This record gives sequence, C-alpha cells and structure tokens, in this order.
Amino acid sequence: RGSHVVGVHTTAGEVMADAVVIATGVGTSALCQPLGIPFHVDAPPAALIKFHCSHKFVNRIISCPLMEIRATSENEILAAEDVDELDEECLQGLANKTLMKIKEYWNLTDEIKIASVAARKRVVPQDGLPIIGRVKRFNKLYLVVMHAGVTLAALAGRLATGEILDEYDDSLLSPY
Repeated sequence: RGSHVVGVHTTAGEVMADAVVIATGVGTSALCQPLGIPFHVDAPPAALIKFHCSHKFVNRIISCPLMEIRATSENEILAAEDVDELDEECLQGLANKTLMKIKEYWNLTDEIKIASVAARKRVVPQDGLPIIGRVKRFNKLYLVVMHAGVTLAALAGRLATGEILDEYDDSLLSPY
C-alpha cells in the first residue's frame, strides 16, 4: 500500500506480512518488474547433472575451471556446467565429459554413473555481485539474489535476517 509492503498476493490469495523477502532466483526479475524496480540480472542456461556414487568422495563445493561439483547426499553428486545449446544430445555429451573429468581428477570414482541431466537457468547479476538489501522505494521489502546462492545461502540468510528483524544495516552487506 503506497510505499509500504504489507504482504503478497499469491494464487492462493493474499498473505499479510510485516516484511517481504524476494529471494526467487531467476523469478526475481518478473516479480520486481510490476513494482518498477530495476533489476539487472542474466539467466544463462546451465546443465545440472546428478551422479550416483557408492560413497561421498567430495565433502566441499568445488568450483574451478575444470568443474563445479558438490555432494548432495552420501550417494549423490551434483555438477553444474555452462551450456550453449539445450538439445538432449548436447546435454548428454556434456554430462559424459563431466563424468570423464571427475574420473580423471578424483580417486575412487570408477563406479560413478550419470543419474540425470537437465537444462536449468542460473541467476547471474550483471555486475557479478550479489544483490542483497532493502529496496529503498518500498518500506519492508528486501531482496536477496546471487549466482552463488547454494554456497552463500546460509551466510546471506543470517545477515539478511539481522537486517530485517533488528532493523540495522550490516556493514558486510553495504557493498551489495
């Protein structure tokens, strides 16, 4: 109402709220557009590849020029790869290449198998920096959007929660 956010309108009706956080990845642009909030992000396609393995051979997020992988469970590894084309043959070829890279650079990965491969979009702010903070034109509206959402979600959530609930500006978030 006016410049005060009082809730959200959903397909299930209105939900009243003291504050609203928009943290919807590639959907954020569409949600911000009717509000006239300029939002400068790209949504390039990526291949999301799930691998089945007999044991968790990686316990961190690995992001380097060769690969981007992380364990999602004791028996599942998730990889993300940039793609130029979204056809099934291209995606399967990329999954096979990624599998070969994993087997080449990681020990005890002979039994790893491709479980699935799908095309998805990743939100990437055009300047490469996270978008985190209050929207000045709207009281109680807060944005959290970043490419590295998986790796930074816990920290971004903790810092954003402090700003929203305690109504202070965290100096760690001021550049964003």
